[in-house]
Amino acid sequence: MARARKQSGAPRKGAAPARATKSTSRKTKSSASSDVEVVEEAGGLGIEDGVILGTFLALLLAFILIDKSRGAYGEGMFFTGDQAEELAVEKFEHVQVP
Repeated sequence: MARARKQSGAPRKGAAPARATKSTSRKTKSSASSDVEVVEEAGGLGIEDGVILGTFLALLLAFILIDKSRGAYGEGMFFTGDQAEELAVEKFEHVQVP
Protein backbone atom coordinates (compact mmCIF):
# COMPACT_ATOMS: atom_id res chain seq x y z
CA MET A 1 0.00 0.00 0.00
CA ALA A 2 1.34 3.41 -0.94
CA ARG A 3 2.14 5.94 1.74
CA ALA A 4 0.13 9.13 1.81
CA ARG A 5 2.11 12.23 0.96
CA LYS A 6 2.38 14.97 3.45
CA GLN A 7 1.40 18.34 2.01
CA SER A 8 3.38 21.27 3.20
CA GLY A 9 2.23 24.87 3.19
CA ALA A 10 5.26 26.03 1.20
CA PRO A 11 4.97 26.26 -2.59
CA ARG A 12 7.00 23.88 -4.75
CA LYS A 13 9.95 25.02 -6.74
CA GLY A 14 8.99 26.15 -10.23
CA ALA A 15 5.29 26.10 -9.43
CA ALA A 16 2.94 28.70 -10.85
CA PRO A 17 2.13 31.62 -8.59
CA ALA A 18 -0.85 31.18 -6.33
CA ARG A 19 -4.16 32.38 -7.77
CA ALA A 20 -6.54 34.82 -6.15
CA THR A 21 -8.58 33.70 -3.18
CA LYS A 22 -11.57 31.48 -3.78
CA SER A 23 -14.03 34.23 -2.96
CA THR A 24 -12.76 36.50 -5.75
CA SER A 25 -12.78 33.70 -8.30
CA ARG A 26 -16.40 32.91 -7.42
CA LYS A 27 -17.42 36.54 -7.88
CA THR A 28 -16.20 36.65 -11.46
CA LYS A 29 -18.10 33.48 -12.40
CA SER A 30 -21.38 34.61 -10.84
CA SER A 31 -21.45 37.86 -12.84
CA ALA A 32 -21.54 35.85 -16.08
CA SER A 33 -24.50 33.77 -14.93
CA SER A 34 -26.57 36.80 -13.91
CA ASP A 35 -27.39 37.45 -17.59
CA VAL A 36 -29.96 34.61 -17.65
CA GLU A 37 -33.34 35.66 -19.00
CA VAL A 38 -36.49 34.33 -17.29
CA VAL A 39 -39.16 33.03 -19.67
CA GLU A 40 -42.77 32.71 -18.46
CA GLU A 41 -44.99 29.78 -19.41
CA ALA A 42 -47.77 30.39 -21.88
CA GLY A 43 -51.30 30.25 -20.50
CA GLY A 44 -53.99 27.76 -21.50
CA LEU A 45 -54.56 24.07 -21.00
CA GLY A 46 -51.49 21.92 -20.70
CA ILE A 47 -51.28 18.21 -21.43
CA GLU A 48 -51.84 17.34 -17.75
CA ASP A 49 -55.01 19.42 -17.59
CA GLY A 50 -56.31 17.82 -20.80
CA VAL A 51 -55.73 14.31 -19.46
CA ILE A 52 -57.54 15.15 -16.22
CA LEU A 53 -60.50 16.68 -18.06
CA GLY A 54 -60.77 13.77 -20.49
CA THR A 55 -60.64 11.21 -17.69
CA PHE A 56 -63.33 13.05 -15.74
CA LEU A 57 -65.65 13.17 -18.77
CA ALA A 58 -65.10 9.48 -19.55
CA LEU A 59 -65.92 8.47 -15.96
CA LEU A 60 -69.03 10.68 -15.90
CA LEU A 61 -70.28 9.23 -19.18
CA ALA A 62 -69.65 5.67 -17.95
CA PHE A 63 -71.59 6.36 -14.75
CA ILE A 64 -74.58 7.78 -16.63
CA LEU A 65 -74.67 4.93 -19.16
CA ILE A 66 -74.48 2.26 -16.46
CA ASP A 67 -77.22 4.00 -14.47
CA LYS A 68 -79.41 4.14 -17.59
CA SER A 69 -78.92 0.42 -18.26
CA ARG A 70 -79.75 -0.40 -14.63
CA GLY A 71 -82.81 1.85 -14.89
CA ALA A 72 -84.45 -0.75 -17.15
CA TYR A 73 -84.57 -3.03 -14.09
CA GLY A 74 -85.79 -0.28 -11.76
CA GLU A 75 -82.42 -0.04 -10.00
CA GLY A 76 -81.06 3.23 -11.47
CA MET A 77 -80.48 6.35 -9.40
CA PHE A 78 -81.61 8.79 -12.10
CA PHE A 79 -83.42 6.48 -14.51
CA THR A 80 -86.30 4.23 -13.45
CA GLY A 81 -88.02 1.22 -15.01
CA ASP A 82 -91.12 3.30 -15.92
CA GLN A 83 -89.24 5.16 -18.63
CA ALA A 84 -87.99 1.91 -20.18
CA GLU A 85 -91.53 0.47 -20.27
CA GLU A 86 -92.92 3.60 -21.92
CA LEU A 87 -90.26 3.45 -24.63
CA ALA A 88 -91.00 -0.22 -25.30
CA VAL A 89 -94.74 0.44 -25.61
CA GLU A 90 -94.21 3.38 -28.02
CA LYS A 91 -91.98 1.28 -30.30
CA PHE A 92 -94.44 -1.58 -30.67
CA GLU A 93 -97.84 0.24 -30.68
CA HIS A 94 -98.21 -0.06 -34.43
CA VAL A 95 -97.47 -3.81 -34.45
CA GLN A 96 -100.64 -5.98 -34.59
CA VAL A 97 -100.56 -9.41 -33.05
CA PRO A 98 -102.81 -11.96 -34.88
